[in-house]
Amino acid sequence: MTHINTEAVFDAQMKSILPLLEPYSNSNLVIGIPFYNEKETLPEVIKAIDAALHTWIGRQQLIVCAGDSRGADVLEEIDGL
Repeated sequence: MTHINTEAVFDAQMKSILPLLEPYSNSNLVIGIPFYNEKETLPEVIKAIDAALHTWIGRQQLIVCAGDSRGADVLEEIDGL
């Protein structure tokens, strides 16, 4: 896959995701977490960030995890959080 094709795939994926984020447009803070294969650690990191933000700002925040398509099992692990 060429660099141009990679960017096109990324752009298409982002366009498909943006409508899903609309209900969260009133979030006071958005944190993006890139990941690759952190099935054991990513859920704990998300829980720690969420707990810290609740005590720190106490406002609505959105944590967005973005990863490689090979990280589908990681998404399954964090889906319930």
